[in-house]
Amino acid sequence: MDERAAAIAHLLLRVGVLDPDDPDHQQVRQDLIADSALLAAVRERLAAVGWRLEQFLGHWGVRVDRGVESAAVGLPRGGDLQAHHLRMLIWLWVQLVYRQVEAARREEEPDALPGRRQRALDFGDEPDPRDETPSVAFEEVLAEFGQQYSERGVKGMLSVLRKHRFVRQEGATGPVRAGPALFVLVDPLRMEEHVVGIARRGAGPLVTAAQDAAEVG
Repeated sequence: MDERAAAIAHLLLRVGVLDPDDPDHQQVRQDLIADSALLAAVRERLAAVGWRLEQFLGHWGVRVDRGVESAAVGLPRGGDLQAHHLRMLIWLWVQLVYRQVEAARREEEPDALPGRRQRALDFGDEPDPRDETPSVAFEEVLAEFGQQYSERGVKGMLSVLRKHRFVRQEGATGPVRAGPALFVLVDPLRMEEHVVGIARRGAGPLVTAAQDAAEVG
């Protein structure tokens, strides 16, 4: 148990999020779901070094504990993730995660939430064939950010987000879909509160709200 918990904790700290397409990562997820003692041991090991295990809409990963987290809306900072990447990340989170959640809330249909297929995989249920992964066309992303950045710049920003598993995309101009990090490494409660707050203040288009949010902290 101790060795397995240590191995999983080290894996999570190394990769950040479990990849739904990696069989080894899927086995880790199944083990955590099936064994509450193992799950508790992994959480304890992560907490000892200032991290916490997160799961959201069927995706699993780690995030810095709230007690030491400095980003205003729970976004990762530093490295090659700069303010313009965060603006795009926030906009994509609204398109691919938040709007789906809001639609499900309005319809009072919990099964309509994004990630239903992944939850079916997690818990052994049959996935609904109508459950298609939400996507945003590259042209739509370019329309939102093209006035500020060149097409090459937009492609470069998406490349960085793909590298960090925030999005998935086939080729440089294919449809953009949410990656596991978009569900796990972005704090959904803090993000929703911030984005809704900006919208209520009348900040304008979502891309403008995203810019304001990315520049906080």
